[in-house]
Amino acid sequence: TVFRYRNARSLSTGGDQQLGLQGAAYDLFYSLLASQQPDPALRDALVRDLLRREGIDPSRIISTGFLQSSATVQDLQELSAAWTGLRDTAVLSLSRSKSRRVDSLSTAVDDLSQTDSLTLTSLSLSLGHRLTPLSSLSLSLALQRGQGDGVAQSNRQTSAELLFNTRLTPESYANVSLRRAQYRTGLQPYDENALVVSYGLRF
Repeated sequence: TVFRYRNARSLSTGGDQQLGLQGAAYDLFYSLLASQQPDPALRDALVRDLLRREGIDPSRIISTGFLQSSATVQDLQELSAAWTGLRDTAVLSLSRSKSRRVDSLSTAVDDLSQTDSLTLTSLSLSLGHRLTPLSSLSLSLALQRGQGDGVAQSNRQTSAELLFNTRLTPESYANVSLRRAQYRTGLQPYDENALVVSYGLRF
C-alpha cells in the first residue's frame, strides 16, 4: 500500500494552456513497486504490465482542467492511495484546486474571464480484479465538480466504466468497456452511454 499527499502553489504565465487537476495511477504504482524493482527501466515495464493486466488506465485518477490565457495562481491539495494484492488492485484519489488570475489588466478571454476564482474538486476510485492469468475486470468511478462565480463556470460530471480486458495471444489483446456518464452544466447538460470494443496488436 502507498499513500501520497501533495499541497502546492504554482504560477502559470498563460498562453492558452490547460490548468487544473492532474494525477496518474502510474505514479502511485511506480512508488509502490520501488522496493520490488529498484531499476527504473525495469520498474517502468513492471508497472505498465501490472496496470494493463488489471485493466487500469496508467493516466487515470484525475483528468479535468480549464483553459487560461493569462498569469494564474493555483493552490492544489491532493490525497491519493494505491493498494495491490495477489489478484486485486485499488486506486483512490481526492483532489481540490483553486485558481485565480494575478494579471488584473489582462484582456484575454478564457475560463477565468468572468469569475474571480475557479475551484475544481475530484474524487475517483478504480478497482481491478484478475479473473484468469490472461483476463481481468475493472471498475472506475469518478465525480468531478467545477465551481465559479457564474453559471457558465459551474459544472458537475459523474461517470462509471466497466472494462473487460483479455490477452488473445502473446502479441494481441482485446478490450470491451461499458461507460455511463452524466454532464451537468449551466448551459447544456447531457448524458453519455457508450460501448467500446477495441483490439490491439503489439509488434
